[in-house]
Amino acid sequence: MTLWRYYLVGMGKGYAAASATVLALFFLFDLISEADSVGAGGYSFVDVTAVVLMRLPVRFVELSPVITMLGITYALGVFGRNVELVAMRTTGISPARLAFIAVFSALLFYLVVLASELVGRPLHQTALSFRMLQVAEQGQPVRGDLWIADPAGIVRITDWDEGLQPGNVELFVFSADDQLERFLRSDQVEVDAAGVWHFHNAVVTDLRSDLVRPEKVADLSWQPQVYRNLSLFDLPVQGLSMVELNDEIDRRRENGEDESAALLEWFKRWMLPLSGAVFALFAAAIGLHEGERGGLGQRLAIGVLSALVLYLGQQIALNASLVAGLGPVLATTLPVAVVGLIALVLLRRAT
Repeated sequence: MTLWRYYLVGMGKGYAAASATVLALFFLFDLISEADSVGAGGYSFVDVTAVVLMRLPVRFVELSPVITMLGITYALGVFGRNVELVAMRTTGISPARLAFIAVFSALLFYLVVLASELVGRPLHQTALSFRMLQVAEQGQPVRGDLWIADPAGIVRITDWDEGLQPGNVELFVFSADDQLERFLRSDQVEVDAAGVWHFHNAVVTDLRSDLVRPEKVADLSWQPQVYRNLSLFDLPVQGLSMVELNDEIDRRRENGEDESAALLEWFKRWMLPLSGAVFALFAAAIGLHEGERGGLGQRLAIGVLSALVLYLGQQIALNASLVAGLGPVLATTLPVAVVGLIALVLLRRAT
């Protein structure tokens, strides 16, 4: 148990160092990428920083296999530098056992990844919706409100529900000579696939009548001429939680829509822990194969290069599998299986 505890503590330090390094690097990359949008609408540099920070937990989840590999590489590099790997080997501990402990540490690490998944998806949604509101061309957010100018009327949205459908909505309809004809307020609005806005339990004031007074209308429809849908506020599947993603897949199936993107994202997330374990095995095989050779810098260089090659190769193989028509199951499992086989071969050579 002493070996396990010492080994796992070293792995934990490696994960912490790798996480800090990788997230700092991608924070900088995302900040530079988002900086191009500064000045669009009400999007400021402060907003950019906030959006990128809110995306970091999901970045952490997506890059967890790479972080796993780098963390184990770093830990094994420290053990190798301190000649601890040699000491472990001389006591009769096999490389296979050390590799198993490394994989076990990766599974523990994925408990942290799971917590980031649960916390990160709502933050990611907030970041995406906030960014889209800020840079919206159809309307300029004013103190959190969104104004949409359409030839058929002007809409003011003051609230959004959890599905990013409009909540509290005010509609101003004008005549040809720009006189206000009708004012409507509703807190129950749906926008269907045809772009028709359905107001439920609306309060309508008709300014054309002799007696101007608000009247309640159970259901009222309105068709804008230009702003036909809320695609501006549709979240990509990467921003949905697992429960929301599952509901989205069911919704697309029921409506006869293409579900491949959502289904692929669903399988990718379920495969992340296995992918992390495979990357951990690969890192352990590389690190143990080095034995007492090479310093920490050399090991880290090998680990970084291997992590980049494996990660990029996995993404390329994933896209290639989809193009080949293998489906989301094979497309997500095949690249992981190939990396796993290579890792087992390297581990066998290390023994």
